[in-house]
Amino acid sequence: MKTYYGVVESRDDPKQLGRLKVRIIGLHTEDKTQLPTSDLPWATVLSHDGAQSGLGHTPSFYVEGTWLLVGFFDTDRQEPYVLGGLPGIPEGLGNPNNGYNDPNARTDDDTKSVYPTVANVSDVHENARGSLLSSNATNRDTIRKISIPSADFDGFEMPTVSGTISITGSNATEFSEPLVVDDTANDETKIGTYKPTYPKNHVYSTESGHLFEFDDTDSYKRILLSHASGSYAEYSNDGTFVSHIVSNMFEVVSSDKSSLVEGDVIETIDKSLKLKVNKSDTSGNNYDIEVGSNANMNIMVRNGSFNLNINGNVNIFSLDDINMSCDNFRVDASNKVTISSGDKMLLDSSGENDINGTPINLN
Repeated sequence: MKTYYGVVESRDDPKQLGRLKVRIIGLHTEDKTQLPTSDLPWATVLSHDGAQSGLGHTPSFYVEGTWLLVGFFDTDRQEPYVLGGLPGIPEGLGNPNNGYNDPNARTDDDTKSVYPTVANVSDVHENARGSLLSSNATNRDTIRKISIPSADFDGFEMPTVSGTISITGSNATEFSEPLVVDDTANDETKIGTYKPTYPKNHVYSTESGHLFEFDDTDSYKRILLSHASGSYAEYSNDGTFVSHIVSNMFEVVSSDKSSLVEGDVIETIDKSLKLKVNKSDTSGNNYDIEVGSNANMNIMVRNGSFNLNINGNVNIFSLDDINMSCDNFRVDASNKVTISSGDKMLLDSSGENDINGTPINLN
């Protein structure tokens, strides 16, 4: 079987079979006036992972300007097939007007082809080559969020019937997204998740900038799924998972959802939080919160109100005291107010005490 070298000049297969138009060295002239790209035969790309009913990886990812190894099904050499691509180091940028080049011109310079994008650089992706200056990695460090504050609860003291009690506060802490690029060689504090070595980082990238990495580098094993917009999800060497979404996020679960966190949960929300329970108004669907023993439930509202609007009963049960401290205190009932005590009832005021009613019964 004789094989040939060729260059992809079109992948706009009208049958959408992933075929390519390839200009073959030794068979086709470089002069596109004699043999335009449109007259080149369509070459079938041999698939290695599926070629039936949409299964596997389709179409191939040979863009215009890619060098290929080609053979023929027929002796007339009119039915070519592609054995595979030939990555290299381009010596220069392509000329879209010449054969054996990507015919698509750049928008900023119509004398240069879109591919290759750079000259004198390996066709292997920069992340796979272990570049610490990778645009994807440095961009992820650029959008990385740091010093994010958590909730802060101020402690306070308040008088009660048995004396003054102190409510312990909790100070806010800060958290940051993990550093991406590891630069411990220059600064031992810059411990990041990304420090690939060739040939252990396996990269799959697309034209628009989508990226998929399986990195087997010792001490830096990672899986990365990165979107061209900047959103990404990454599993790092110790199993830590980071999800960074640069736009909106929607989550829909059609049945139940269960979650277990065996440590702390810290959430910081820059704007509003709205939670609706029992959307279907079905009886028996409750909103239950349980705080275990030896822990407090603290709610703090800064410069605002705490409002409850309940179309039903409000039931509060405590095995210990209920203490309230405020400026003015008012209870307004459209019907009856009942206060019952199993021991003393103390009313203490430093001012007047007014009781209005018709009649007033004292027993």
